Amino acid sequence: LGCLVAPMCAMQQHAITTVAKLNKSRELLDGEVAKLSEANKKLKSELNELEKVVDKLEDVEEALTVIKETKSHGIDMLEAQVKRSKDILDKMEQHVESHILQNILSTIFKVDKKSDGILDDDDISALLVNISMLHGVEVNEDLFRKKIRKSDRSINAVLEIVKNLLGEDDPAGERIFVFSSSNI
Repeated sequence: LGCLVAPMCAMQQHAITTVAKLNKSRELLDGEVAKLSEANKKLKSELNELEKVVDKLEDVEEALTVIKETKSHGIDMLEAQVKRSKDILDKMEQHVESHILQNILSTIFKVDKKSDGILDDDDISALLVNISMLHGVEVNEDLFRKKIRKSDRSINAVLEIVKNLLGEDDPAGERIFVFSSSNI
């Protein structure tokens, strides 16, 4: 009887430990979802601001067209205003992209469950799930997984991949991340 009790106790203890770890992981993921939801709210707010700027730009362009047709003297001034407005819009879009990038980088560090600086397949899957939840960013998951697997899977290598693939010089099919203000 004593020989049966010890292994049963060990199995029960292992099951209790596993459940506790799963509960902790779920709590961490719930916290991440809450943070990402808050970030999405901020991004939506910024999108609303961008849409207002776009509407104003469209109004300015319409006014510019009317003025050009009537050959008014204020064309140069309006063209300068349109250029300034477009510059402001570009800066706002860069701000949104940098905010998205900040969320991606934060997520990269949080998915390393073993805290060993190496992303295993489960960590990579969790990373892709979290990134796909971000509005305004599309991910080429197959290319992302392929690039990570070619690297040493360290967080630093993943950061380098993200850094190198943000450039818009890559052909559309070879981009891992595509920022789209229409998806925000």
